[in-house]
This record gives sequence, C-alpha cells and structure tokens, in this order.
Amino acid sequence: MPPQVSDFLARERMCVLATTLADGSPHASAMHFVYDTDVLIFSTHFGNRKLSGLDIGHTAVSVAVGFSEQDWITLQLDGHIEKMEASFAKKLILSKYPESEKHMDDKTIFLKFTPAWWRYTDFKTTPPTILSNS
Repeated sequence: MPPQVSDFLARERMCVLATTLADGSPHASAMHFVYDTDVLIFSTHFGNRKLSGLDIGHTAVSVAVGFSEQDWITLQLDGHIEKMEASFAKKLILSKYPESEKHMDDKTIFLKFTPAWWRYTDFKTTPPTILSNS
C-alpha cells in the first residue's frame, strides 16, 4: 500500500469488521486492530458471533477504518480473514495495546485480514484524494 495509506493504518486504532455469520446473515463488530505489512491483525474470543461464519468457511469480510469528523479520511477494504498463529499476533497486539493483556486468555483467537481490494479517501483535499488498488 502507498505510504499515505500505511501511515493512516499505523496511527488508527479502531475499525468496523463486517463478517458473514453461519446462517448467511451479516454481522458488524467494532474492533481494535494492528496493521503489519499489508495485513490487519485482530484478537477476539472463542465463541464470539463473528467467528461462526469463519468456522464454516465464510472467509470474505469487509473492513472500514476512519470515523473522525476532524480528519475526514476513510479507508474501505474487502478481503479474506483467517485464524493465525497466536504468539506472533499477540506480540503485535500488545505492542500497540499493552492494556489488552488483561483480556487475553486461552480462549483468545487471533485473526489475520488480507485485503484484496481497498479505497482510501481524504475529503479534506479539493478535489478529494482517492487512492485505490483497482
């Protein structure tokens, strides 16, 4: 991703993760994330709704980042999510959110989101700056 997009992802903390549940219905969750080399890393807990679709193979998800009415920058992404190895993900998450350690236990699941499509829009510029991979 271009530096403008990577820098935005590195400084942001929250996103909305939209998944498909096991019954095919949509589900959106506010999530903390960590950006690392063109992927987003999440943690959640075994049994949470957002995992029900992933557990049966629904791996296509969407992510939205950027909710500030002061910044006027947004990033939309579509791609693939999968479970990932715990020790690497935990280290990344705790480097950005050290307070999260108290919420991690043996039921913590780590997820890696790999975008296939993305669009970054900065509405503060005239005309708006739009960057995309397609």
